[in-house]
Amino acid sequence: MSNNFSNLVDLKKLEDLLKQFSNTMGIAISILDNPSQEVLISVNWNNLCKNFYRNNLEANKNCIASDQELYEKLKKNPKLYISTCKNGLIHGSIPIIIDNEFLAVLHIGQVFFDIPDLESFKKQAAIYGFDEKPFIDAIKEIPITSKDQFKLYSQTLDEFAIFIGEMGKANKLLKKEISEKIKAEQLLQDSLCKLEETNIKLQETHINKNKFISDMSHELRTPLNAIIGFSQTLNMQYFGNLNDKQTEYVKLINKSGLH
Repeated sequence: MSNNFSNLVDLKKLEDLLKQFSNTMGIAISILDNPSQEVLISVNWNNLCKNFYRNNLEANKNCIASDQELYEKLKKNPKLYISTCKNGLIHGSIPIIIDNEFLAVLHIGQVFFDIPDLESFKKQAAIYGFDEKPFIDAIKEIPITSKDQFKLYSQTLDEFAIFIGEMGKANKLLKKEISEKIKAEQLLQDSLCKLEETNIKLQETHINKNKFISDMSHELRTPLNAIIGFSQTLNMQYFGNLNDKQTEYVKLINKSGLH
């Protein structure tokens, strides 16, 4: 059984719950698979990352480098990290552990803790070849929150990630039990099939044995009938008298033939 995150958690129900969190906090939330970093759930993801950074070859290199550094930290010490990516955005990252396996990362953000320096982002637009106005508009859409408030949101989701891990572990055990039950049922079915095959072979052997005995009985009965008839004729002494010894032998032959 595969232990990847999407096999152990109902992604649709989880997405519905995360939407409630995201809409309440006003901050984007996503879950990425580990180690593939495939986006499994994305709620209220901002246009800045989706349409600009992740959609630009050079800018996306910063995203990938930031992700790799973060994942290395999470592998060594799986806990909540609040960090700034190489493109200047702040986000929280929380490992999701299922039965001691690091299977996914829950991301919250991006956000700013202060009003962003638009001039520095205009320089980014020039470096990456972004159309400046829609890029700056996307920067302005990023929520601004206090460090303490963001930490509180992240800690709440950290506790939720533990719940997800426990739920995934329970589903893993359930799937294992179901798998073992299916295997046991299959073994029983295979045994029944083999037993049926053996029974059919025994029946065929029994039929063949009876046929053999019947054929042999017929083959033996034909010469025996002649011997019995001949012994009866001798016993009636049509061909002359028999002495006592001869009479005894003829009767013995007749008796043996009848049995």
